[in-house]
Amino acid sequence: MEKENNIALENYTRRENLKFMNLREDRAEDCKGMIINLIQNDLKIDVTNVRFHAVHRVGKPAVGKARPIIARFVCREDRDLIWSRKKDLKIPQPIMMLTSRRTMLKPFSRNVAL
Repeated sequence: MEKENNIALENYTRRENLKFMNLREDRAEDCKGMIINLIQNDLKIDVTNVRFHAVHRVGKPAVGKARPIIARFVCREDRDLIWSRKKDLKIPQPIMMLTSRRTMLKPFSRNVAL
């Protein structure tokens, strides 16, 4: 029960996040600038009022493989607007995903008293 509550809390706190994949990684990069550029140029969204808590790469660096970028928005409405325009990103453009932790369903038990 406690584990499910922790997972639910994690999912709740991730509601303001978007994960961006397939963005080239450079040593001296500005992740926030890259995301702002993508939102403004590829999605055609005005970014003057979009604010972030944090924008950073996740995972360990690997040669020849770009790590995903997590963008945590201050306002969920901003995140929802950007998410709604994901169809405007064309392959092989960056991929945008919601962040949530998947949970394993408990197996059904026939020994439940009615």
